[in-house]
Amino acid sequence: VVTFPDWPEAVTQGESLEDAYAQAEDALEEAVANRIAMKMVLPRSSEVLQGMYSVTVPAPTAVKAALYSALREDSRTQLGLAALLGVDGRELRRLLHPHHPTKLTRIHERLRRLGKRPEIRESPTAVQEPVLRR
Repeated sequence: VVTFPDWPEAVTQGESLEDAYAQAEDALEEAVANRIAMKMVLPRSSEVLQGMYSVTVPAPTAVKAALYSALREDSRTQLGLAALLGVDGRELRRLLHPHHPTKLTRIHERLRRLGKRPEIRESPTAVQEPVLRR
């Protein structure tokens, strides 16, 4: 069974470690999407402790979550935020909709207008089969 300390609503499982990790990525992505749709706070990731795995979401979901969090920090109205970002209200809703396809460069531009700079890093996959030695 896979659970997330920061996302109690995300629980899943898999037939193998690799399958559980794939299911975990999907569960976390849906938890992020649901919190955005419900206009809830997105928690910061806690430290990954020994025996835990780090799970990520796809880049489009990560940058939409970053934009959503940045906008939540601002006290302006939706129309004020749209004007700040150089979009209309409809475009703002699309930018924030977790399942609406949006080009990463479009979201990147909007984050820069908010004084934010998204970073994408490459890291090794978290799931590796244990090495067995005789």
